[in-house]
Amino acid sequence: MYKTIFPDAVADVQTDAKKWQEIGLRRLENHPVYGLQEFRYVINRSGGTLAAGSLAAYEGVLNAAVANTGTGTTYATRAANSWITDGAIVGAHFFVVDDAGAAGAAPEGEQSILTRVTALRIDFLPALSAALANADTVNWLRPHHVIAAAAAMNRGKVAGVVQGALVNNAAGWVQTRGLCPEANMVAAGTAVTEDQYLVAGAGILIVNPTVAADYLAATWDYAKVLTGVEGVLGRAVQALTSDTVRRKTLVDLFGN
Repeated sequence: MYKTIFPDAVADVQTDAKKWQEIGLRRLENHPVYGLQEFRYVINRSGGTLAAGSLAAYEGVLNAAVANTGTGTTYATRAANSWITDGAIVGAHFFVVDDAGAAGAAPEGEQSILTRVTALRIDFLPALSAALANADTVNWLRPHHVIAAAAAMNRGKVAGVVQGALVNNAAGWVQTRGLCPEANMVAAGTAVTEDQYLVAGAGILIVNPTVAADYLAATWDYAKVLTGVEGVLGRAVQALTSDTVRRKTLVDLFGN
């Protein structure tokens, strides 16, 4: 989904959930210098602050083994622990991972959307074809919730470059495509050449480790080749010398 008019700048951060934009919303800006740029609205769930210019990635799935005290095809309850503590939220994508009986029986493999969450009960729609059984394993994905990127993440896992410093549980914009002038780069000691392909590091962009020799039969390096194929996020438009202290530069993000 795209909008054309926004009440906030791309560097603005919102800690009041009542004032959030639509989570996952895409935004296009035609910058007078950098041209067309694309952004996405996300929530920081990393547990800390994501700095402006840092690289963010989408949160993974969250798992819980159900200890039911009663279920239906549209709800599940538990006697102990907490769905909220486990990270379940309204709007999360809900998936039944495993049947506790190890028979693959329904509702294993089925999915739904969480519509109500309390400590001891979750409700979901559409309905499953069968009720959850005690100790079935389920997981959920909170779309567009982000954490710090990690090394070797593929392009689809990476959300983009954070625009305004995001404290934990705050919402704001990440840039996904186009020229980005303030991206955090690999630490001093490594040079970045013009037009060099970039991949994910630990909250930063780093140079693609794949070199020509990695594709040769005698020196084939599967991990590096996979990074070269699936991990390239963009290219360095401006070079950085190895001793440049300020590790930010202009990059061209390819989008995801």
